Amino acid sequence: MKYIKIYLLLLLSFHGKAQDTTIIFTRAMMNQGYIALGDTDGWIFRQGNDTSWANSSIENKGWQKLKPTEFTEKLADKNGKFEGWLRLKIKTDTSFRNDSLEMFFFTWAATDVYIDGKLMYSFGNSGANGNPFEEYNPTDKFPVPISIEKGKEHLLAIHVVEFRSSFPPFRLKSSDRLKYFILFTLPEFKKEYLKAYVSSQSFWTLVVTINIILSLLFWVLAIQNRGEKNLRLIALTTTLFTLAIYCDQSNQPVVSYNFFALLHLIWALLVPASFIFALLLMIRIFKHKINTVLKISLGVIGLCGIAQTFLLSPIVLVFIAALTLFLFIYYIIVSWKTLRGAQWAVLVGLLSAMTFGLALATTALVAPEANYHLGLWLFTALCLSFPLSLLVYVAMRF
Repeated sequence: MKYIKIYLLLLLSFHGKAQDTTIIFTRAMMNQGYIALGDTDGWIFRQGNDTSWANSSIENKGWQKLKPTEFTEKLADKNGKFEGWLRLKIKTDTSFRNDSLEMFFFTWAATDVYIDGKLMYSFGNSGANGNPFEEYNPTDKFPVPISIEKGKEHLLAIHVVEFRSSFPPFRLKSSDRLKYFILFTLPEFKKEYLKAYVSSQSFWTLVVTINIILSLLFWVLAIQNRGEKNLRLIALTTTLFTLAIYCDQSNQPVVSYNFFALLHLIWALLVPASFIFALLLMIRIFKHKINTVLKISLGVIGLCGIAQTFLLSPIVLVFIAALTLFLFIYYIIVSWKTLRGAQWAVLVGLLSAMTFGLALATTALVAPEANYHLGLWLFTALCLSFPLSLLVYVAMRF
Protein backbone atom coordinates (compact mmCIF):
# COMPACT_ATOMS: atom_id res chain seq x y z
CA MET A 1 0.00 0.00 0.00
CA LYS A 2 1.54 3.17 -1.13
CA TYR A 3 -0.67 5.51 0.88
CA ILE A 4 1.06 4.93 4.21
CA LYS A 5 4.32 5.72 2.54
CA ILE A 6 2.88 8.93 0.93
CA TYR A 7 1.35 9.96 4.26
CA LEU A 8 4.53 9.49 6.28
CA LEU A 9 6.82 11.16 3.77
CA LEU A 10 4.59 14.18 3.26
CA LEU A 11 3.92 14.38 6.98
CA LEU A 12 7.63 14.78 7.72
CA SER A 13 8.37 17.76 5.45
CA PHE A 14 10.29 20.69 7.00
CA HIS A 15 12.95 23.15 5.93
CA GLY A 16 15.22 24.49 8.71
CA LYS A 17 16.77 27.95 8.64
CA ALA A 18 20.38 28.44 9.71
CA GLN A 19 21.25 31.42 11.88
CA ASP A 20 25.07 31.78 11.95
CA THR A 21 25.32 27.99 11.37
CA THR A 22 23.14 27.33 14.44
CA ILE A 23 19.62 25.95 13.94
CA ILE A 24 17.23 27.35 16.53
CA PHE A 25 14.15 25.22 17.17
CA THR A 26 10.95 26.82 18.37
CA ARG A 27 7.78 25.16 19.64
CA ALA A 28 5.88 26.67 16.70
CA MET A 29 8.06 24.69 14.28
CA MET A 30 6.75 21.49 15.83
CA ASN A 31 3.04 22.13 15.39
CA GLN A 32 2.83 18.66 13.80
CA GLY A 33 4.97 17.16 16.57
CA TYR A 34 8.26 16.96 14.62
CA ILE A 35 11.15 18.76 12.96
CA ALA A 36 12.86 17.01 10.04
CA LEU A 37 16.49 17.96 9.47
CA GLY A 38 17.51 16.09 6.33
CA ASP A 39 17.08 19.10 4.04
CA THR A 40 18.14 21.72 6.57
CA ASP A 41 20.90 24.22 5.79
CA GLY A 42 23.72 24.43 8.31
CA TRP A 43 25.11 20.89 8.07
CA ILE A 44 28.81 20.38 7.41
CA PHE A 45 30.23 17.08 6.20
CA ARG A 46 33.56 15.29 5.99
CA GLN A 47 34.28 11.94 4.39
CA GLY A 48 36.19 9.32 6.35
CA ASN A 49 36.02 8.30 9.98
CA ASP A 50 37.58 9.79 13.08
CA THR A 51 35.71 9.74 16.41
CA SER A 52 37.42 12.98 17.41
CA TRP A 53 35.21 14.71 14.84
CA ALA A 54 32.36 14.44 17.35
CA ASN A 55 34.07 16.99 19.62
CA SER A 56 32.99 20.61 19.47
CA SER A 57 36.55 21.87 19.95
CA ILE A 58 37.87 20.76 16.55
CA GLU A 59 38.27 23.18 13.67
CA ASN A 60 36.11 23.03 10.56
CA LYS A 61 39.07 22.83 8.21
CA GLY A 62 38.55 20.00 5.73
CA TRP A 63 34.77 20.07 6.15
CA GLN A 64 32.31 21.13 3.47
CA LYS A 65 28.76 22.42 3.49
CA LEU A 66 26.67 19.39 2.59
CA LYS A 67 23.30 18.26 3.91
CA PRO A 68 21.94 14.70 3.89
CA THR A 69 19.66 15.29 0.90
CA GLU A 70 22.78 16.03 -1.16
CA PHE A 71 24.32 12.59 -0.55
CA THR A 72 24.68 10.58 -3.77
CA GLU A 73 26.25 7.31 -4.85
CA LYS A 74 29.09 9.38 -6.33
CA LEU A 75 30.42 9.82 -2.79
CA ALA A 76 30.80 6.05 -2.35
CA ASP A 77 34.12 4.30 -2.89
CA LYS A 78 34.84 1.60 -5.50
CA ASN A 79 33.27 -1.01 -3.22
CA GLY A 80 30.07 1.01 -2.93
CA LYS A 81 30.75 2.14 0.66
CA PHE A 82 29.84 5.66 1.73
CA GLU A 83 31.22 6.82 5.08
CA GLY A 84 31.52 10.22 6.69
CA TRP A 85 30.56 12.56 9.50
CA LEU A 86 27.88 15.22 9.72
CA ARG A 87 27.87 18.11 12.18
CA LEU A 88 25.12 20.59 12.98
CA LYS A 89 24.77 23.17 15.74
CA ILE A 90 21.30 23.16 17.28
CA LYS A 91 19.50 25.10 19.98
CA THR A 92 16.00 24.89 21.44
CA ASP A 93 14.45 28.08 22.71
CA THR A 94 12.52 28.53 25.94
CA SER A 95 9.16 27.90 24.26
CA PHE A 96 9.74 24.16 24.75
CA ARG A 97 9.69 24.54 28.53
CA ASN A 98 9.11 21.07 29.94
CA ASP A 99 8.53 19.34 26.60
CA SER A 100 10.62 16.21 26.25
CA LEU A 101 12.29 15.59 22.90
CA GLU A 102 12.80 12.36 20.99
CA MET A 103 14.89 11.43 17.96
CA PHE A 104 13.81 9.36 14.97
CA PHE A 105 15.86 7.96 12.05
CA PHE A 106 14.16 6.89 8.82
CA THR A 107 17.05 5.54 6.75
CA TRP A 108 18.89 2.28 6.08
CA ALA A 109 22.25 3.83 6.96
CA ALA A 110 24.08 2.75 10.10
CA THR A 111 24.65 5.81 12.29
CA ASP A 112 26.35 6.76 15.55
CA VAL A 113 24.79 9.86 17.10
CA TYR A 114 26.80 12.18 19.35
CA ILE A 115 25.68 15.27 21.22
CA ASP A 116 28.43 17.54 22.54
CA GLY A 117 30.96 14.78 21.96
CA LYS A 118 29.03 12.12 23.89
CA LEU A 119 27.72 9.01 22.12
CA MET A 120 23.94 8.92 22.59
CA TYR A 121 22.70 6.18 20.25
CA SER A 122 23.85 3.80 17.55
CA PHE A 123 21.33 2.78 14.91
CA GLY A 124 22.53 -0.39 13.24
CA ASN A 125 26.28 -1.03 13.49
CA SER A 126 28.68 1.23 11.63
CA GLY A 127 31.56 -1.20 12.12
CA ALA A 128 33.00 0.66 15.11
CA ASN A 129 35.34 -1.18 17.49
CA GLY A 130 35.92 -3.95 14.97
CA ASN A 131 32.30 -5.10 14.94
CA PRO A 132 30.79 -6.22 11.59
CA PHE A 133 28.71 -3.68 9.72
CA GLU A 134 24.96 -4.00 10.12
CA GLU A 135 22.56 -1.71 8.30
CA TYR A 136 19.76 -0.06 10.25
CA ASN A 137 16.24 -1.29 9.53
CA PRO A 138 13.74 1.53 10.21
CA THR A 139 10.74 -0.78 9.86
CA ASP A 140 8.56 -0.87 12.99
CA LYS A 141 10.96 1.46 14.81
CA PHE A 142 9.88 4.41 16.93
CA PRO A 143 11.51 7.62 18.23
CA VAL A 144 13.94 7.33 21.14
CA PRO A 145 14.23 9.85 24.01
CA ILE A 146 17.01 12.41 23.97
CA SER A 147 18.01 14.89 26.67
CA ILE A 148 19.33 18.32 25.71
CA GLU A 149 19.36 21.46 27.79
CA LYS A 150 16.84 24.05 26.63
CA GLY A 151 18.19 27.42 25.54
CA LYS A 152 21.76 26.13 25.16
CA GLU A 153 23.69 25.52 21.96
CA HIS A 154 24.59 21.88 21.30
CA LEU A 155 26.68 20.12 18.68
CA LEU A 156 24.95 17.26 16.91
CA ALA A 157 27.50 14.96 15.23
CA ILE A 158 26.55 11.85 13.27
CA HIS A 159 28.82 9.14 11.92
CA VAL A 160 27.17 7.70 8.79
CA VAL A 161 27.93 4.46 6.97
CA GLU A 162 25.85 3.57 3.92
CA PHE A 163 26.23 1.37 0.84
CA ARG A 164 25.23 1.68 -2.78
CA SER A 165 22.33 -0.60 -3.63
CA SER A 166 22.98 -3.72 -5.69
CA PHE A 167 19.52 -3.26 -7.24
CA PRO A 168 18.74 -0.82 -10.05
CA PRO A 169 19.03 2.13 -10.30
CA PHE A 170 22.10 1.51 -8.06
CA ARG A 171 21.76 4.55 -5.83
CA LEU A 172 22.50 4.81 -2.14
CA LYS A 173 20.10 2.56 -0.27
CA SER A 174 18.56 5.52 1.56
CA SER A 175 18.46 7.86 -1.44
CA ASP A 176 14.67 8.24 -1.32
CA ARG A 177 14.64 8.84 2.46
CA LEU A 178 17.42 11.36 2.99
CA LYS A 179 15.02 14.24 3.46
CA TYR A 180 13.85 12.43 6.58
CA PHE A 181 17.35 11.38 7.63
CA ILE A 182 16.82 12.52 11.23
CA LEU A 183 13.86 14.03 13.05
CA PHE A 184 13.39 15.58 16.44
CA THR A 185 9.92 14.78 17.67
CA LEU A 186 7.57 15.37 20.58
CA PRO A 187 5.94 12.43 22.42
CA GLU A 188 2.60 12.94 20.61
CA PHE A 189 4.31 12.20 17.29
CA LYS A 190 4.93 8.62 18.41
CA LYS A 191 1.22 8.18 19.16
CA GLU A 192 0.18 9.46 15.75
CA TYR A 193 2.85 7.40 14.00
CA LEU A 194 1.74 4.22 15.77
CA LYS A 195 -1.90 4.98 15.01
CA ALA A 196 -1.12 5.47 11.32
CA TYR A 197 0.95 2.28 11.19
CA VAL A 198 -1.71 0.11 12.86
CA SER A 199 -4.46 1.51 10.63
CA SER A 200 -2.42 0.93 7.49
CA GLN A 201 -1.57 -2.65 8.42
CA SER A 202 -5.21 -3.40 9.23
CA PHE A 203 -6.53 -2.09 5.93
CA TRP A 204 -3.71 -3.75 3.97
CA THR A 205 -4.41 -7.12 5.62
CA LEU A 206 -8.13 -6.78 4.85
CA VAL A 207 -7.52 -5.95 1.19
CA VAL A 208 -4.96 -8.73 0.65
CA THR A 209 -7.09 -11.35 2.40
CA ILE A 210 -10.23 -10.60 0.39
CA ASN A 211 -8.31 -10.59 -2.89
CA ILE A 212 -6.60 -13.90 -2.07
CA ILE A 213 -9.99 -15.49 -1.37
CA LEU A 214 -11.44 -14.14 -4.62
CA SER A 215 -8.41 -15.30 -6.64
CA LEU A 216 -8.63 -18.81 -5.23
CA LEU A 217 -12.35 -18.92 -5.92
CA PHE A 218 -11.86 -17.85 -9.54
CA TRP A 219 -9.14 -20.47 -10.05
CA VAL A 220 -11.41 -23.21 -8.67
CA LEU A 221 -14.16 -22.14 -11.04
CA ALA A 222 -11.70 -21.94 -13.96
CA ILE A 223 -10.46 -25.47 -13.27
CA GLN A 224 -14.00 -26.81 -13.00
CA ASN A 225 -15.02 -25.04 -16.21
CA ARG A 226 -11.99 -25.51 -18.47
CA GLY A 227 -13.89 -24.48 -21.56
CA GLU A 228 -14.57 -20.97 -20.21
CA LYS A 229 -11.59 -18.84 -21.23
CA ASN A 230 -13.01 -15.78 -19.47
CA LEU A 231 -12.75 -17.55 -16.11
CA ARG A 232 -9.07 -18.28 -16.62
CA LEU A 233 -8.41 -14.67 -17.58
CA ILE A 234 -10.37 -13.45 -14.57
CA ALA A 235 -8.39 -15.76 -12.27
CA LEU A 236 -5.07 -14.65 -13.76
CA THR A 237 -5.94 -10.94 -13.59
CA THR A 238 -7.05 -11.06 -9.96
CA THR A 239 -3.94 -13.08 -9.05
CA LEU A 240 -1.63 -10.47 -10.55
CA PHE A 241 -3.62 -7.75 -8.82
CA THR A 242 -3.37 -9.55 -5.47
CA LEU A 243 0.37 -10.11 -5.83
CA ALA A 244 0.90 -6.43 -6.66
CA ILE A 245 -0.85 -5.42 -3.44
CA TYR A 246 1.04 -8.04 -1.45
CA CYS A 247 4.41 -6.88 -2.82
CA ASP A 248 3.74 -3.28 -1.87
CA GLN A 249 6.96 -2.73 0.05
CA SER A 250 5.62 0.13 2.19
CA ASN A 251 3.47 -2.29 4.19
CA GLN A 252 5.42 -5.51 4.21
CA PRO A 253 7.20 -6.63 7.41
CA VAL A 254 10.62 -5.86 5.90
CA VAL A 255 13.50 -7.97 7.21
CA SER A 256 16.27 -6.28 5.22
CA TYR A 257 16.95 -3.70 2.55
CA ASN A 258 17.51 -6.39 -0.09
CA PHE A 259 14.06 -7.82 0.61
CA PHE A 260 12.61 -4.32 0.46
CA ALA A 261 14.31 -3.58 -2.88
CA LEU A 262 13.31 -6.95 -4.36
CA LEU A 263 9.69 -6.31 -3.46
CA HIS A 264 9.89 -2.96 -5.21
CA LEU A 265 11.20 -4.52 -8.42
CA ILE A 266 8.47 -7.17 -8.40
CA TRP A 267 5.81 -4.57 -7.60
CA ALA A 268 7.05 -2.29 -10.41
CA LEU A 269 6.53 -5.14 -12.89
CA LEU A 270 3.25 -6.43 -11.45
CA VAL A 271 1.44 -3.08 -11.54
CA PRO A 272 1.65 -2.58 -15.34
CA ALA A 273 1.06 -6.33 -15.84
CA SER A 274 -2.15 -6.02 -13.80
CA PHE A 275 -3.24 -3.05 -15.90
CA ILE A 276 -2.56 -4.93 -19.15
CA PHE A 277 -4.52 -8.02 -18.12
CA ALA A 278 -7.36 -5.91 -16.72
CA LEU A 279 -7.63 -4.16 -20.10
CA LEU A 280 -7.56 -7.46 -21.99
CA LEU A 281 -10.21 -8.86 -19.66
CA MET A 282 -12.48 -5.85 -20.13
CA ILE A 283 -12.10 -6.02 -23.93
CA ARG A 284 -12.91 -9.73 -23.91
CA ILE A 285 -15.96 -9.31 -21.66
CA PHE A 286 -17.16 -6.35 -23.74
CA LYS A 287 -16.54 -8.44 -26.89
CA HIS A 288 -14.12 -6.16 -28.71
CA LYS A 289 -11.22 -7.14 -30.95
CA ILE A 290 -7.59 -6.39 -30.12
CA ASN A 291 -6.37 -3.99 -32.81
CA THR A 292 -2.89 -2.72 -33.65
CA VAL A 293 -3.25 0.52 -31.67
CA LEU A 294 -4.20 -1.42 -28.56
CA LYS A 295 -1.26 -3.80 -29.00
CA ILE A 296 1.11 -0.85 -29.25
CA SER A 297 -0.45 0.80 -26.19
CA LEU A 298 -0.17 -2.38 -24.13
CA GLY A 299 3.44 -2.75 -25.28
CA VAL A 300 4.20 0.81 -24.16
CA ILE A 301 2.68 0.10 -20.72
CA GLY A 302 4.82 -3.02 -20.40
CA LEU A 303 8.02 -1.25 -21.45
CA CYS A 304 7.33 1.60 -19.04
CA GLY A 305 6.94 -0.94 -16.25
CA ILE A 306 10.37 -2.35 -17.05
CA ALA A 307 11.83 1.16 -17.25
CA GLN A 308 10.35 1.99 -13.85
CA THR A 309 12.47 -0.70 -12.21
CA PHE A 310 15.57 1.24 -13.33
CA LEU A 311 14.34 4.81 -13.01
CA LEU A 312 12.25 4.81 -9.83
CA SER A 313 10.47 7.83 -11.27
CA PRO A 314 6.93 8.84 -10.26
CA ILE A 315 6.57 10.39 -13.72
CA VAL A 316 6.70 6.91 -15.28
CA LEU A 317 4.02 5.63 -12.91
CA VAL A 318 1.80 8.62 -13.65
CA PHE A 319 2.22 8.02 -17.40
CA ILE A 320 1.31 4.33 -17.04
CA ALA A 321 -1.76 5.17 -14.97
CA ALA A 322 -2.84 7.95 -17.36
CA LEU A 323 -2.51 5.77 -20.47
CA THR A 324 -4.36 2.91 -18.79
CA LEU A 325 -7.12 5.24 -17.65
CA PHE A 326 -7.47 6.65 -21.17
CA LEU A 327 -7.83 3.15 -22.65
CA PHE A 328 -10.41 2.15 -20.05
CA ILE A 329 -12.45 5.29 -20.70
CA TYR A 330 -12.24 4.84 -24.47
CA TYR A 331 -13.53 1.27 -24.45
CA ILE A 332 -16.23 2.13 -21.92
CA ILE A 333 -17.51 4.88 -24.23
CA VAL A 334 -17.50 2.76 -27.37
CA SER A 335 -19.17 -0.15 -25.55
CA TRP A 336 -21.79 1.74 -23.61
CA LYS A 337 -24.77 1.13 -25.91
CA THR A 338 -24.03 -2.54 -26.49
CA LEU A 339 -23.61 -3.73 -22.89
CA ARG A 340 -26.02 -6.37 -21.65
CA GLY A 341 -26.73 -8.17 -18.38
CA ALA A 342 -23.61 -9.21 -16.44
CA GLN A 343 -21.41 -6.85 -18.47
CA TRP A 344 -22.88 -3.95 -16.53
CA ALA A 345 -21.43 -5.36 -13.30
CA VAL A 346 -17.92 -5.08 -14.76
CA LEU A 347 -18.65 -1.56 -15.99
CA VAL A 348 -19.80 -0.49 -12.51
CA GLY A 349 -16.65 -2.00 -11.01
CA LEU A 350 -14.39 -0.18 -13.47
CA LEU A 351 -16.12 3.17 -12.98
CA SER A 352 -15.97 2.73 -9.21
CA ALA A 353 -12.27 1.88 -9.29
CA MET A 354 -11.49 4.92 -11.45
CA THR A 355 -13.53 7.20 -9.18
CA PHE A 356 -11.89 5.92 -6.00
CA GLY A 357 -8.46 6.09 -7.63
CA LEU A 358 -8.85 9.72 -8.65
CA ALA A 359 -10.23 10.60 -5.20
CA LEU A 360 -7.26 8.85 -3.58
CA ALA A 361 -4.78 10.76 -5.75
CA THR A 362 -6.49 14.02 -4.78
CA THR A 363 -6.30 13.31 -1.04
CA ALA A 364 -2.63 12.31 -1.43
CA LEU A 365 -1.85 15.71 -2.91
CA VAL A 366 -4.12 17.89 -0.79
CA ALA A 367 -3.40 17.74 2.95
CA PRO A 368 -2.61 14.00 3.14
CA GLU A 369 -2.18 14.04 6.92
CA ALA A 370 -5.64 15.54 7.39
CA ASN A 371 -7.24 13.06 4.98
CA TYR A 372 -5.19 10.03 5.98
CA HIS A 373 -7.96 7.74 7.23
CA LEU A 374 -10.18 8.82 4.36
CA GLY A 375 -7.34 7.79 2.09
CA LEU A 376 -7.23 4.33 3.64
CA TRP A 377 -10.93 3.84 2.96
CA LEU A 378 -10.50 5.06 -0.61
CA PHE A 379 -7.56 2.74 -1.14
CA THR A 380 -9.58 -0.19 0.17
CA ALA A 381 -12.48 0.68 -2.11
CA LEU A 382 -10.10 1.04 -5.07
CA CYS A 383 -8.55 -2.39 -4.49
CA LEU A 384 -11.86 -4.19 -3.94
CA SER A 385 -14.32 -2.59 -6.36
CA PHE A 386 -13.08 -4.25 -9.57
CA PRO A 387 -12.45 -7.76 -8.11
CA LEU A 388 -15.87 -7.73 -6.43
CA SER A 389 -17.50 -6.64 -9.68
CA LEU A 390 -15.89 -9.68 -11.33
CA LEU A 391 -17.44 -11.85 -8.63
CA VAL A 392 -20.86 -10.40 -9.47
CA TYR A 393 -20.18 -10.91 -13.18
CA VAL A 394 -19.28 -14.58 -12.63
CA ALA A 395 -22.35 -15.12 -10.43
CA MET A 396 -24.63 -13.63 -13.09
CA ARG A 397 -22.88 -15.13 -16.11
CA PHE A 398 -22.14 -18.65 -14.92
